[in-house]
Amino acid sequence: MKPSFIGLLNSFFSLVGIFLGFYTLNSMVDLNLTNHFQQPLALVDFDYFIHDVKYPSGLSDYAGTLLSDLWGIPYLGVIITLFLFALFSIIEYIRLSRIVKTPFATVFSLSIFAFLVVVFTDYYVNSSLFFVILFSYLIVLLTRFFFNWIKSQTVLVLLLFPIVVLVYLTAGSVGLLLYALLTVVSILVSKTLKFSKSVVFSFVITYLITTPILLSVLFYPLITIPAAFIGNFVWLKTSQPLYIVIVILLISNQYFVDSLKGRSVNLSHWLPMGVSIIVVFFIWLGPTLIIDKEKKLRIEIDFLAYNHKWDALLKKANPQLMHERVIAFQINRALYFTGGLLENLFNFPQYLGNKSLFLENDTNGDVLIPTSDIYYDMGYLNESRHWANESLTRYGKQPRILKRLAQINIVYGNYNGAKKYIGLLKKTYSHKKWALEQEKYLDNDAHVKQNIEYSTLIGLIPKNDFFATKPAPQLNLVNLNKHQKSKMVFEYLMAFTLLEHNVARLVKNIDEFRVLSYAKLPGNVEQALGIFMAMTHAKSIPMAGYSLSDTFNQQFHDYSATYLDYTKSVAGAKNKLDQNYRNTYWYYIHFVSPNAKNKSN
Repeated sequence: MKPSFIGLLNSFFSLVGIFLGFYTLNSMVDLNLTNHFQQPLALVDFDYFIHDVKYPSGLSDYAGTLLSDLWGIPYLGVIITLFLFALFSIIEYIRLSRIVKTPFATVFSLSIFAFLVVVFTDYYVNSSLFFVILFSYLIVLLTRFFFNWIKSQTVLVLLLFPIVVLVYLTAGSVGLLLYALLTVVSILVSKTLKFSKSVVFSFVITYLITTPILLSVLFYPLITIPAAFIGNFVWLKTSQPLYIVIVILLISNQYFVDSLKGRSVNLSHWLPMGVSIIVVFFIWLGPTLIIDKEKKLRIEIDFLAYNHKWDALLKKANPQLMHERVIAFQINRALYFTGGLLENLFNFPQYLGNKSLFLENDTNGDVLIPTSDIYYDMGYLNESRHWANESLTRYGKQPRILKRLAQINIVYGNYNGAKKYIGLLKKTYSHKKWALEQEKYLDNDAHVKQNIEYSTLIGLIPKNDFFATKPAPQLNLVNLNKHQKSKMVFEYLMAFTLLEHNVARLVKNIDEFRVLSYAKLPGNVEQALGIFMAMTHAKSIPMAGYSLSDTFNQQFHDYSATYLDYTKSVAGAKNKLDQNYRNTYWYYIHFVSPNAKNKSN
């Protein structure tokens, strides 16, 4: 095979690999979702940068957080990520192709690129670990340069100490371990090292052991010696093992570079070309097999709820997700904002009953931010702020939380408080635009009132304070409903009533539909009234001027007749009624509700 043709194939494989990498990270994974899930706060600020990098692994941590923040910008974050992966691979390719005369240079460099792409398919990915590997690797190359350039063993030994310190400061304890592995392999297998291997080896190991101790004692008194050694190894608890594959590849490359230096390896060019094809194919196949599709769907639903893309959320949702409380909660929010909760409540099976409307009494930390969001929507800003502060305590300064607190302070006219949060968000890349837009409202009451969202919330603020209750969140709505006339509050209160089978309370609140200017009663409300009339044998009930529709009368007759036909077989009735009535309140009462098993035929 001619060298020119080999080069053409190498270029082709590289371009295909980059294209597949872009497709994987932008479409299959969507790093924007990873950004939303992780909520990094990367402040592009000199003082913050100096504060971060002066601690061990600070530079890697800062760079990783900054990269994660860029994922919030469509396309740009993916392009920069792939550029870094490609840069890493190109450096390795140049190094291998110049030192080792073997056609496997393309295979090794493409393998690093491929595994990096696959590593970043995990929504828990720690991007800082990528920079730990990158910085450690670059410093190993710097060390190799000194091995070849410096002629005095004493000078080399003295120079190794600041190099090890540099590794520890930029890449932390994990970086020290990786540097040790790569350097020690290089020393042991090298056939061209001009110095005593035992001397260089012993000093490298000595420096690796003493550096954390010396720095913790002299410069970081708050960091204990054990903590100095553990350092960023704690990151490994939540990081995927594929990072280890990349480390193994680098160690293997180091071995080949030093053990085969200057030698030609006589292999058919078709073999590495075939392996390259497999590696490029792995960039697509690996993520396809590894991506947690259920995790992605959950993140997507939360992302769409956060951005108020309710129609898109409902298209992504499926009935089985209604078994998961937080997801069911977000689906119900979407049902309200796409036509009314009372009208659409049973378009999805309410397996959890009223627990899918509110999340307060759940001990899972995932409920904090969604609970703040629902109360913000309702105009119950004191309680929204409470849950946002709870989130801040648990998760730290996540942009999503800072935005919510900034908005609440703007509505309340507490502009100094809002400035604090907006000031932080202005120093980021992906949230700067939002922060600048919100800054226009500071100290400008007239401008705030011109904003439809803010002016609506100002009108919903309760005139009198009352104590919120966590065990029984519906009582918060009862109090809110006394102090404001909010359609959302009322619908959630009535939905809670329906889900707990309390149709009598619904009947008592029929007048509220007229107060809130409903043109007609929602279908599920009509169905509940039908149940009340059947249970009480009432021929008529107060309807506040409304009347039951002809559609209701026809469906009620058909449902009742079908149900009575299967009095001896609940399963038979369920199968028959599921075809036409699965989205009705009647079907919920009999077959879906958590209390349905306690109902007799």
